Amino acid sequence: MCEKRFVVDGLCALACLIIGLAIYCVSRSHILFMDWIGIQGTVPVLNGAISKWFVYCLPDGLWYIALLLLMNILCTKYKDISGHQMVPIIMMLLAVILPFFLEFAQKKNIISGTYDILDILTYLITFLLLLICKRNYFLLALFK
Repeated sequence: MCEKRFVVDGLCALACLIIGLAIYCVSRSHILFMDWIGIQGTVPVLNGAISKWFVYCLPDGLWYIALLLLMNILCTKYKDISGHQMVPIIMMLLAVILPFFLEFAQKKNIISGTYDILDILTYLITFLLLLICKRNYFLLALFK
């Protein structure tokens, strides 16, 4: 049963990565990592708040879901194989705080990028929704 959940979560993570990448590539007019193959976004960004959230925040939220799902799989597998409890907990906590850390690092100009409070809200909502949806084993599986 647990293996089936891991497969479903892995496929959901892959789908989130692909959908987030598709939104990002189609809606952005200049993408540095895509310059080398000559693909640029073609869909104009509308001016509404929801459309801006869809273009700028939703891909980040989808990538965050993928990160958390994959880390949950890896941490649970690691714990099952090694029997260690603390390493998976630390790894999962690092995955949980990573996007928040990166946003604040952008705010302090430690790394390049644009700080956006909506990104932080998206990460927070994403984490809470995923925690609620996966309450049967997400994170809690690490503490069994």
